[in-house]
Amino acid sequence: MFRVGKRMRSSSDRDKRLRGALDAVDDAAFGISPGASPKDKFDVDSAEGQIRAIDLKALNQRFEQLDEYYSRAVAEIKASLRE
Repeated sequence: MFRVGKRMRSSSDRDKRLRGALDAVDDAAFGISPGASPKDKFDVDSAEGQIRAIDLKALNQRFEQLDEYYSRAVAEIKASLRE
């Protein structure tokens, strides 16, 4: 119990208010209803996450191609400078 003004307030009241505030933030940030389970909170954008994963794989492949190209180009330049 802690004192607020002239009355005593229990810790459970404080916990309920905090939980309500956190639920409101979750709802605003994730568009999820306050009673949603943690699994639901993380599965909100699963389709969007899959699209991002595909994009990241494509970017990674492009990066690997560019890395190979630049490695070959640098090797050719070094070889031509040695001649």
